[in-house]
Amino acid sequence: MPAGSTALRWLHTRSAGVDPYTAPGVLPSEAALTCSTGAYGHSVSEHLFALLLALMKRLPSYRDQQNRALWRDLGPVKTLLGAQVLVVGTGDLGSSFARLCQTLGASTSGVRRDPAKPAAGIERMYGFEALDTLLPAADVVALTLPQTPGTVRLFDKARLLRMKGDAILLNGGRGSCVDGQALAEVLADGRLWGAGLDVTDPEPLPPEHPLWRQPRALITRPTPPEETTWRTPSAASPASRWTTCAAIWRGRRCATAFAETPPTEAVGAAPPATGERGQPGECQTRFYSPPVPPGPGERRLGQRRSGHRR
Repeated sequence: MPAGSTALRWLHTRSAGVDPYTAPGVLPSEAALTCSTGAYGHSVSEHLFALLLALMKRLPSYRDQQNRALWRDLGPVKTLLGAQVLVVGTGDLGSSFARLCQTLGASTSGVRRDPAKPAAGIERMYGFEALDTLLPAADVVALTLPQTPGTVRLFDKARLLRMKGDAILLNGGRGSCVDGQALAEVLADGRLWGAGLDVTDPEPLPPEHPLWRQPRALITRPTPPEETTWRTPSAASPASRWTTCAAIWRGRRCATAFAETPPTEAVGAAPPATGERGQPGECQTRFYSPPVPPGPGERRLGQRRSGHRR
């Protein structure tokens, strides 16, 4: 969109974040802005889960040994059975990650702006005012937060030091939530079991950043969901098209609801504590992906074949 253009009426982003578009003057005042929050929860939570298990079992260190043809015991490993997992940010991604942890026997707690609102997979919910009290008891701390003025550097050095000495930190939300330099210093001092980072700030980290050389930090680039399908390697597969079209249709519904709301209010305002999906103030954080449609020869439970009689 050329600078100064006023033709745009609706922008739907493929990403969950909309930070680049919310500054004054980027979009026309009449334009609606919607995003794809909710479309990536499953794929990103699987990625975070893989980072967690790799760190718990020391897999990066064993791969380092393999590259040097070494056969040495690296010491005890961790398990999720009975572990206390704290999820900070319990939207679609945080909820999906918590459910994965529960399958291996973990106990889950969550922190969100409105602790009265439940989330699937979260057994105990707290407000942000309880964060510092919860950190010393958590074996795993997973950050799945958006970027807001209140989340930037939320995990500074003081908060990192409040974590258990052998806890694992995961960040799959926004890199700005963690002070990367402070994290490198904490790891270098021998605290924390490890850190799994799917996002960093900046992204990518500059080559001289100490986190690159920290053996207990596992850093990956964000994995787009279309690269995780088993059905076809093509991003244009039926499942991919279904998810994309459904996200855009939800965006269209939200855009209609936002037609008389300036985008600075629509995207920047805090979503209400209750309400139906698609109401004003909710589209930027309340998208949920539909189930993937059945593939050829597949049926959903309870679905009858065409022409089948009871």
